[in-house]
Parts: sequence; structure tokens; C-alpha cells
Amino acid sequence: MTGSLLIVSAHPSYGGAERSVEIILRHLPADMRVGILAESPLHLAELRRAARPNTIIETVATETEAEFARAVLRFIALYIRLRPQAVLANTERSARILAAAARWLPGLRARSHIYVRDFQWLDLPGVLARLAGATVLVPHATVLQRPGYLEPHIVPRGPLRALVVPDMAELPTEPPPPSAIDAPVLHLATINAWKGHRHLIAAAGLLRDAGRPLRLRSVGYEGDPRIAAALRDQVAASHLQELVRLDPYVADPAPLLRDCLAVAITSVSHSGGPETFGRTLIEAWAHARPVVAFAAGAPARLIRHEQDGLLVPEGDEAALAAALRRLADDPALRERLGRAGFARCRAEFSAAEVTERLLSVFGDAVPSPASASPPPPPASR
Repeated sequence: MTGSLLIVSAHPSYGGAERSVEIILRHLPADMRVGILAESPLHLAELRRAARPNTIIETVATETEAEFARAVLRFIALYIRLRPQAVLANTERSARILAAAARWLPGLRARSHIYVRDFQWLDLPGVLARLAGATVLVPHATVLQRPGYLEPHIVPRGPLRALVVPDMAELPTEPPPPSAIDAPVLHLATINAWKGHRHLIAAAGLLRDAGRPLRLRSVGYEGDPRIAAALRDQVAASHLQELVRLDPYVADPAPLLRDCLAVAITSVSHSGGPETFGRTLIEAWAHARPVVAFAAGAPARLIRHEQDGLLVPEGDEAALAAALRRLADDPALRERLGRAGFARCRAEFSAAEVTERLLSVFGDAVPSPASASPPPPPASR
């Protein structure tokens, strides 16, 4: 694809969806004109670090109706300025912005690519109805197969085309060396109801009580302060303060991944889950680190049990503890699983190759938007 690309990545919080856009931006062709509308301060800071001279980054807010209306106007203005060949909506709020702007921008629908990254979209039918002709992107086929979610709206039941474009990871040139035996188990996850923090803390307690303690470090954006407070209380009540750390988001998890013993993925299939892909999984593989995951959602289908990771029954804290202890006690197993994961990531999920695949999808959009006069402002929602 040549020409220009417009990305809308609007949401006040920060997570894997936002990180994906940051990685894409670093791997786009140097001569491509790119416009990005974003909302999260953390996300905006990372986008600006990755930006090139031909990148336009603008801030939007979407929390109130008035803010959302202004975000729609900002999108329309940037669309007219860039005349993009393709538009990517990275979140539900982003897709709602496109849906609101479509009535003023002839041809927008055909250029729109709606990335549905999770199962938490509240107005999926309404958004897709207003963006008829758009292409739906998902990170894994599990999103397409969930009855009653996207499935009624995509071919063969519905009119929309849907494609699988996985998340991507940036790989070091060579796999990192094995980590030290006393390195912590790493958990990279936004604090919310379905990332399974409480199960991991409970597993740490089981290991301590069995005389086989492991250090655990959970790192991520505090998406739900009430859950974060409950987790801190759980750590204190279990007297695990010396073993379990709950740390805030870091911009670059690579140093943490290089220095960890293994990576745990404890997302569950309820309360907003399951994982529709699991960026943590491929980032662990990119650093040749073994993964233990609950057998739920996309990780259960991506991981080849005993070949490039270990799967344990969802919510089974004893099985999770046993798998983590097994990895701690067996350096050869850690090395074998980590190397196999690195090979999978290099072959299937490298940032350069997945970005190229995404650009080929964008290249199927119509060549250039029709000229348009500045539209009247949309009505408040």
C-alpha cells in the first residue's frame, strides 16, 4: 500500500490494543503519510516517540457527548486533509467516531477497517450497520466464531467481510540467554475483572505454603482501581508482600521479559473475557520465555501444550502453581519451550511481517477518497 493511512485509537485507558498501534507505526514505510487520533496520555506519549516527520498525531477526548462530537469533527478535518487510502478504527469508541462521520464523508465506509479486538463492544450491531461496506479485522478466529457476537454480521450470515490479522511482536536479533533461576515469574496484564490476577496470587500462596516459593511480578495499567485495591488486600492478607509485586505499566516490557523466569497468562473466560489473542503470549515468545496459561480463549488454541508452552485448566490455582514450579525446577524444559516459542513468533507474528500483511489488506481499499467540502458539524449524540 502507498499513500496515506488514518488511524483512530480513541480510549482513555491503555492496553494491548494501543500497544499494537504503536508497534505498527514503527514498521510502516518511511514515506507513508499517517494520521492518528488518540486519547490515552500513555498511548499519546508512546506514539510521539515512534512518530516520523510525516506523522500527524492529534489528541481527542470521548468521555462526554460534547467531547465525542468534537472528536468526530477532528476526525473529519484530518480525513479531508490526508485523503487516506484506508482508515483503521482500533477500538469501539474509534468505530463509533467513524460511524458518526460516515454520513458526511462519501466513500469512508469502503475505506474503513474496524478492528474488533475483544468481546466488550456494547453497540456492535449499531456500529456495523452504520459502516456497511467496511472490513472487519480480528486478531484470532475465536472472535468470529462466538455465537451472537460478530457472527451474525459477517459472511456467510451477514454482509461484512472479516479477516484475521494477528497481533505482532518485535523480536530481538537472537533469542535472549536463559534467565537466572531466582528470576521472577512475570504477569503482564491490565488490572481488570478478567485478567485473573487473584488466581495468580493464590497460586503464589500455594507455592509458599508448600515450601517452594516463587517470586511473582505483575505489571500493567490500573484499569479498575477497585480491583487493584482488592488485589493489594489479597496480597497483604496472604502475607505475600515479599513474594508478590503489583507494579504499574511500563512503556517497554522487553527488559522485564529478558529477566523473568517464565510468563503467566491467567485470563479467564468470564467477566469480559476470554482473551481474543493475548499479546503477552507472543511477547514472551519473542524473548524465548516459557509460558504457562489458563486453557481459555485464544491462548488455549495458540499454545501447543508441552511443545511451546504449558496449559492448565482455567481457574485451577493448584495446577497453575504446579506448572510454575515445574518450570522453576527444570531448566531444560524452560529452554525447550522458550526456544520453540521464539521460532513460532519469528515465523508467524513478527512485527514487520504482520504489518506488511495489514498493509496488503489496506491496499484492497479504493484508491483515493472523493473530494469533499468541509461538512457541517454533526449533531451532539
